[in-house]
Amino acid sequence: MSEQLDMLQGDLDLFVREQRVERDSALNMLEKTRKRVIEVAREIAVELVGKHGEVTSPHVLRVMRERGHGNALDAVDARFMGAVFRAGWLKNGYRCDGASHNRPVAVWIRSPEGV
Repeated sequence: MSEQLDMLQGDLDLFVREQRVERDSALNMLEKTRKRVIEVAREIAVELVGKHGEVTSPHVLRVMRERGHGNALDAVDARFMGAVFRAGWLKNGYRCDGASHNRPVAVWIRSPEGV
C-alpha cells in the first residue's frame, strides 16, 4: 500500500511540475506579446499596494479602466494578470469582494525582493 501511495505522489508531483512549466511558458509568451499592458498593470499594482498595503487583480483592472486603458484591456484576456504578480509579490490570502463573479481573488503584497 505504501508503494502505491508513493507512486501516486510521484505522479502528482510530476503533474504539478508539468503544469508549472506550461503556465510559465504561457506567461513568458504573454510578457512578450502584451508587454506594455503588463507594465502598466504592474505600475498600478505597485502604486496601489503602496497606498493600501495590499492589492487584488480586480482592483488593478478597475484602476486601469478608470485611467483610460479600457481599450487595451478589451484586447486581452484578464488572465494576463498572472504575469503582473509573477515576481516580487507574495499571495497573502483570498477575498471575495464582489469582483470576479464573486469568486475569491488572491490578495497580493510585495515580497521583500520586490520592494
